[in-house]
Amino acid sequence: MSRFVQLKAQWIVAVFDLRRGSLPFDLETLRGTPQLIPEFERLVAHWSVTAPEDMPFLWPPSVDAPPELKAFYAIAHTWPGARLYGSQDFLRPLDRLARDGGKLTIITENQGNFRIALESIQGAWMLWACTFGQTCPWVPMDGASLPDLLVTFGIQELMFGARFLTANNQHVIENCRVGGGFVPLWKGRYVDDGEWTFLWHPDGAIAGRVDGESWYWCGQTRQGRLWEYLGEPEPNHSAMPLAGRASTT
Repeated sequence: MSRFVQLKAQWIVAVFDLRRGSLPFDLETLRGTPQLIPEFERLVAHWSVTAPEDMPFLWPPSVDAPPELKAFYAIAHTWPGARLYGSQDFLRPLDRLARDGGKLTIITENQGNFRIALESIQGAWMLWACTFGQTCPWVPMDGASLPDLLVTFGIQELMFGARFLTANNQHVIENCRVGGGFVPLWKGRYVDDGEWTFLWHPDGAIAGRVDGESWYWCGQTRQGRLWEYLGEPEPNHSAMPLAGRASTT
């Protein structure tokens, strides 16, 4: 069976499972293993509002990059309805991957306040961050794992690119009992030592809180009991899909 046929079947099952309201994910269990990125794709398949793209994904042979990054771009390509190219920050379009010296810039903050890049040093890939403008120096992201960073970035983009987006008091989310309430999904560091805590709700929602904050963002894919509980928010018109909105600074 081809990968596309498997993905198509996965999406059909995902739509059915969303209606059943029971979606366990094992991202934390698979942290540090080769199965983490495939498990993330399973989450994306459940989240996507459209069927997978049938056009095959081709990585440009002239761009040297680690396999985890290539896999993440393939997921973003395959599931355009998930908006992984960016709603809050931006995964740089393949045809506009930028280099700063030997560094390959892969993620840009929505206002250009920071960039994240990779560099191959003696056969190993190192993550760098450049914050608050292009004139500031690159700083190594010590201890950062590329797969973990990509999953953190990806879940952030799923949440901010959702059909409905709200900001809610911490207790509203953590004390929610609608549909069984929220369950832990993923914890991950991003930039400037900020750590996201993400929660999953079986009604098709992701809530995220940065450590030290007293509130959560909550992205929802559809109307339902949780949507009513959170005040029947209006559609998230500011979320724009795909690379058309991507910053290239």
